[in-house]
Amino acid sequence: MRAGRVLGVLVVFVLGLVPRIADACGEWTLHDVEKKYRIQFHINTGSIRKALVDGKAGGRVGLQSLDPDAKGGVRVIKGKQVVLDIKDGKVLKGKKTIGTVADDGSVTFGKATYTIELGKEVDHPLASWVLVVKRDDVVVLESDRASALCQTRSPDDVRRRVIFYLAWRHGHR
Repeated sequence: MRAGRVLGVLVVFVLGLVPRIADACGEWTLHDVEKKYRIQFHINTGSIRKALVDGKAGGRVGLQSLDPDAKGGVRVIKGKQVVLDIKDGKVLKGKKTIGTVADDGSVTFGKATYTIELGKEVDHPLASWVLVVKRDDVVVLESDRASALCQTRSPDDVRRRVIFYLAWRHGHR
């Protein structure tokens, strides 16, 4: 019996050493300055939580399941169904247009237009940038390290994730 326990502990220990995909690809955090949310992006999820209070994580208020390998770029899915996507300058919920993406990269939902600014590249093993999102001149979202996850991703991956969060924020869940 004792040998079985030792083997079990050894297996758990070795499995703990094996890198997981999320660890290898990294993660990055987006802060919603207005709503006081913290969005944690991994390769295939965006977890939306209330901001940290006294160093403790707030409760989760939303989750976006992402398909990072979609041909046209990352998109939001539920099961195998596409929930949010961006095609031809339109933000789509299913087949319905809910927003538009301008040539300059700004995105509009209803009367609100957001400018997504990817600033200087951050010294990090994965391609990463300082990110600021503004509505008019008001900073709404920010990140000191918005990352193109898994090194094969481009700044477009970062922009799409931000746009999908903004769609969620505007009630398109």
